[in-house]
Amino acid sequence: NKVPTFVMLPTITVIEDSGVNASVIAENITKDGLVVGTEDYQSISFLFVSNDNPSLFSVQPSISSTDGILNFTTATDAFGRALCQVVLQDDGGDLYGGSDTSPAQTLEIIVLPVDDRPTFNLLESFAVNEGTGRQAKALYASDISPGPINENCLVTDDACGQSQQLTFVIDQMTNPLLFLEVPFIDSGTLVFEAHADAIG
Repeated sequence: NKVPTFVMLPTITVIEDSGVNASVIAENITKDGLVVGTEDYQSISFLFVSNDNPSLFSVQPSISSTDGILNFTTATDAFGRALCQVVLQDDGGDLYGGSDTSPAQTLEIIVLPVDDRPTFNLLESFAVNEGTGRQAKALYASDISPGPINENCLVTDDACGQSQQLTFVIDQMTNPLLFLEVPFIDSGTLVFEAHADAIG
């Protein structure tokens, strides 16, 4: 039994939350390494003998031995890379010194990050009396998050992913002349100061 052979691209890159992926990754697939096959009666299949980051996928990678198409589905909000070892195996066995399994080839699957929108909850209203000076309302904004857990890191590393800075921007204000110090939100605290005799 002669060893099956194939040629594989070393890397494929997709983006986060791209879902189902199907791309030709393997070519020149043979059952015996010959242009004119002598073992066409055999069945062959690709095997992933290792994958160092299976959590990157909701459906694990597989390769069709018919057309060399790599199939996988990325996990929700996951990004990073997975290094996989792939072999091609036939059903001819290894009797009398034969070989039914190709040498392993390395496939790197890269999932590039896509920034997810931040989220927060806001109090519907906040009232103060006229002439009470500068105000600081803690927890005016709460449950502040940059997005999924892999975007919520104090320090960027391989395990966590990204470290992001969050800034509140008040982009609409119906009565800005009401304020001596215009409102802003810092770490969830609303800060402002109205003019001494202002109401509204």
